[in-house]
Amino acid sequence: MDYHIKGLQVKELKRKYIAEHGITARQFNSLLKNLTARLASVRESLSFREQDLLGRIG
Repeated sequence: MDYHIKGLQVKELKRKYIAEHGITARQFNSLLKNLTARLASVRESLSFREQDLLGRIG
C-alpha cells in the first residue's frame, strides 16, 4: 500500500518490509505484483461502473 498510496520507492519498501516482517525478497516481489494487479482490477471495475452510472443518468 505504501508504494501505491504514498508513492514510496520499491527499494526502500523492500528493505523495510523484509526487516520488519521477516519475509524474503521473492515473497515481497510476489506480494507487490499481486497487490498491483488487484488495484488495477479495482480501478478498471470502477471505470466500468462509472460509465454505467453515467449512462443511466444521462
